Amino acid sequence: MRAKPLIDKSGAVFGVVLGIAVDHDGATAEEALSHLVSKATSSTAQDIVETYLAKLAGRYAIFAKLGRGRFFYCDPVGMIGAVYAPETRRIASTPTLCLDRPYQDHPLYDAAMIAQGQGMYGFDHTRDAHVQRLNANHRMDLTNFVSARFWPRGIDSFDHGEENYGAAFDEIIAAEQRIIARITTLGPTVVPLSGGNDSRMVLGLTDAETRKKLTLCYTHINNYSGRRDAQLAEKLASSLGVSHKKHDRRTKKADLTAAQSAAKSFAIASGGLGGAPSEIANGLYQSLPENSIILRGHQCNILRGQYVRFADPERWTDPYWHIRWMRLQTSESFGRGARKKFVPDFDRFYADFPENARARSADFFFFEALVPAALGTVFPGLSHAFYMSPFNSRRLVQLVMGFETSYRMTNQSTTDLLMRAEPGLAALPLLDDLSADMSEDPANFAARTQRLDDARARYKLWFGQDAPDVQVGRFNDAAADVAPSADATGVLSGAASRSPQTVG
Repeated sequence: MRAKPLIDKSGAVFGVVLGIAVDHDGATAEEALSHLVSKATSSTAQDIVETYLAKLAGRYAIFAKLGRGRFFYCDPVGMIGAVYAPETRRIASTPTLCLDRPYQDHPLYDAAMIAQGQGMYGFDHTRDAHVQRLNANHRMDLTNFVSARFWPRGIDSFDHGEENYGAAFDEIIAAEQRIIARITTLGPTVVPLSGGNDSRMVLGLTDAETRKKLTLCYTHINNYSGRRDAQLAEKLASSLGVSHKKHDRRTKKADLTAAQSAAKSFAIASGGLGGAPSEIANGLYQSLPENSIILRGHQCNILRGQYVRFADPERWTDPYWHIRWMRLQTSESFGRGARKKFVPDFDRFYADFPENARARSADFFFFEALVPAALGTVFPGLSHAFYMSPFNSRRLVQLVMGFETSYRMTNQSTTDLLMRAEPGLAALPLLDDLSADMSEDPANFAARTQRLDDARARYKLWFGQDAPDVQVGRFNDAAADVAPSADATGVLSGAASRSPQTVG
């Protein structure tokens, strides 16, 4: 794992950053903090660092001595996998590394069921009853081993108002282009691409110069669904002139002995919870460059309100609804009675939200109580590459949650972001628009056309100019094959002035 010292202006080392952390200006954490922190022992150093962390994206952990204290911080959604054990005063990526004894299984869960893929640990729970997952928006005071929330701050607003939507979209796009551009300088950078929303957004938020530096754009084909993903992903990549590789388990020769070893390594590094992901088990991971950086679309789904389900915030305070959607147990065994035992944890999490976070409490439950338990367990086990989201700074999360909830839930927000960043990707269908044989019937084509017409109208409203002229063709028409755009810069200044493109 990448490890870099933190050095203040006086030349004193005051900490270390592990993993990859890049800010909205395209600087790494160690570069930026060397200019921002004059003297780490000063009384203002902690506030300077915590203010800076709002615009820091990636998958990282930071140990820092600030003022008279020593603190631990991690990325906004805990994908670095930080858990801690008060009894040993250790912070690690798995409970196993925190302990000098066998697991004492958490009484709220069935460890055997979870090991078989039936359910998951949520909130700040881990397999061990006495090891907790660090809430990613809390700092850990290493002196007394107590955590406390530092984000969001009281001044952080989670409601833009429609008059500010255009500015919010432009800030998101500009920040992401700089973040991803810098990440490509830190190692071989790879984009896995599907037929859905989130990976499409990662590719669309990568400018043309950066796309040339991508080491690989690919789709793993593990099943029928992946086969459909790969066909649409190929069109998405082709529309931007990006080479795309299909890794099909039926035709790709894999070293199965090495795959079995990798699966065992995954079990150890992830804490032994559940089986290895399919690309590990069948060896498709061997198609990826060793020690590459894999850009995943996690947190893009906050933009489309994936977890919200209901636009009415009054319903977000219902613990039984949240606990059900966290899928802590299988649906067959998880009735209201079984969910009741988790209500005290729901109440504890909700009570910890500051008032401005409660305005988007459904989203906060998603990325504070659910995502860290999922990604924080899986990502440390994927040792062949460094998996991360470039779309997860606290400021980016604040911006995407600030769009009105029903607007996000209808996926208009995703279309509008891509219409501004890379309009050809906005015009291409989603996998759900296509039938099993990847054809597009007249009704679905009409709906897609209407979706683009509506986006054009909103573009005029948000940005005060006409939308890019992107013509839509039927996906299953031979003439509608996507050709690389003659002007696919993807930068803000050129987004509204491209030559017309016809996309399938």
